[in-house]
Amino acid sequence: MLVHPITIRMKKKYYFGFALVLLIAITNSGCSAIRRFTDTRDKTIFKPLEKKEIEGQIIRYRADGHTMRYLKVGVDTLPTLVFIHGAPSSLKSWARYYTDSVFLSQFRMISIDRPGYGKSDYGEVVTNLQRQAALIRPVFDQIQNGKPVTLIGSSYGGTIVARLLMDYPGLADRAVLLSASLKPGAEKVYGISHLMKTPIIKYIFPKFLRLATYEKFSHREELEKMVCWEDIRIPVTIIQGDADDLIYLENAFYAKEQLQNAPMVDMIILPGRGHGLQFSEPETIRELFWESAAKQ
Repeated sequence: MLVHPITIRMKKKYYFGFALVLLIAITNSGCSAIRRFTDTRDKTIFKPLEKKEIEGQIIRYRADGHTMRYLKVGVDTLPTLVFIHGAPSSLKSWARYYTDSVFLSQFRMISIDRPGYGKSDYGEVVTNLQRQAALIRPVFDQIQNGKPVTLIGSSYGGTIVARLLMDYPGLADRAVLLSASLKPGAEKVYGISHLMKTPIIKYIFPKFLRLATYEKFSHREELEKMVCWEDIRIPVTIIQGDADDLIYLENAFYAKEQLQNAPMVDMIILPGRGHGLQFSEPETIRELFWESAAKQ
């Protein structure tokens, strides 16, 4: 009877020590790494655009009591490419694409801070997927220009893309899912993530990690509610690394199986690649859009 309490105390001690080591590692890894998630000020977003004299505009709007922010880059008369980020993240995570000549020549780019991230009421994470989609939906009314719309989402941003297409058929003409969490339960939850929900202890972790964790623990339940795959009737490209140890490869095959009404499902599996493809594989993504434009 004494073994069980001792085991629990040792486990807690181990996790607490690991948490401290992680926090120290994050702190010592350099302020720039932390700023990638935390410095989402308007002027920080604009800086690389101004350097290259690229036109950009940040827009805020109110939806169901929330203040939402998105960025518009490029020429208004071009087709639209909408970026949706994962977690922890913000619209800043797509920064390299805003100044890319291939994307600028083909698209007007729109990038959205999801609810609770960036400057869309930072800290007020919305775990309900249907509500997230509803808060993002007004962007599409504001950006209509009569040209085709492509949605691209990374990680849980890809999940939001799928939910948007289910809830609002006809919203876009094409979708790209990068390492998207789509199959219930087919993703890794790190043991240390539980500490980020533990009273008092959770505060040793940076806020941006805690926010992502709150959302993470809602994933399975929210994915189980995504049952209207038949409403997605546009071409979809799925890109996944076969070495992704966070969002498992089976997510890609699950999505392809569900997309029975999509006129085309193109699945690209990248050998030896892990998660975070928007950061690690910009050239692959660039080539995808370049080839797509060439076919038109």
